[in-house]
Amino acid sequence: GFFKDLYIKFKPSAHDFCRVKKDVYGKRSLVFDNPNATNNITALFFGDSYTYELLQFLPNHFKKTVFIRNISIDKGLIDKIDPDIVVYGIVERNLENK
Repeated sequence: GFFKDLYIKFKPSAHDFCRVKKDVYGKRSLVFDNPNATNNITALFFGDSYTYELLQFLPNHFKKTVFIRNISIDKGLIDKIDPDIVVYGIVERNLENK
């Protein structure tokens, strides 16, 4: 009883307005196009299942969001996609596998 945490679950509606394309840049890659974005930013995310969970929130903020499920950064894809932002996010246990 000393701490009474209140769990609030936010259910975003990113998939309601985003167009999603699968496997465009390899197996299990995702591309989200957000026609309601107030910017022209393309964000590229490399990551594992840990980063994948963020995709329910991230496409809300960018015109185009690309997720590459890979624990290694692919310079060729960065050149091909030409993003404004590149984010690399993996869970700690995958650091030794990189």
